[in-house]
Amino acid sequence: MPQPPDDAHSARRAALALLWEVLEERRLLPEVLPRIVAPLSPPDRARAQRLATGTLRWMDRADRALGPFLRMKPWPGVHHALRMALYEIHVDGAAPHGAVGAAVDLVRGMDRGQSQAGLVNGVLRNVLRKGAWESLPLPRLPKWLRNPLVADYGKEVVAAMEAAFARGAPLDLSVTSDAPGWAERL
Repeated sequence: MPQPPDDAHSARRAALALLWEVLEERRLLPEVLPRIVAPLSPPDRARAQRLATGTLRWMDRADRALGPFLRMKPWPGVHHALRMALYEIHVDGAAPHGAVGAAVDLVRGMDRGQSQAGLVNGVLRNVLRKGAWESLPLPRLPKWLRNPLVADYGKEVVAAMEAAFARGAPLDLSVTSDAPGWAERL
């Protein structure tokens, strides 16, 4: 996916490009992140990374929410836009109408997306109307990781790990210079 110019949807487009690279091209996020977000302003870089990592973290629940409203799996770029919109609405706190509108705009701008914009609008509105996000199970760890952990620690401990993973870190402060000085001040 080519990198877009800086505009209202540039962070979202960069997040979709990150999702594409990770999920379709099977590349590691740290490998592609610098290249994709480099043209963006610092706030948009941070937003793109937050949207991509959050969407990846909550992808399982998003897929469960989308499942009843999709007869066939959509083209991957469209599917990633649907997932990201649900993450934005239910976890990131975006206004539903704004996230739906942004997802429709993003899909319209894709090579194959013009014919899928109506699907994105309808599916997201139906998912929101159903309102079952909170009742869906928390995202699970991948089987290759979950199964050995369950064998070693038990289902309850792994469920607690998954809940902590879903919550994410409450705050991450990183300083670029004078770390001891900032540590003293804080």
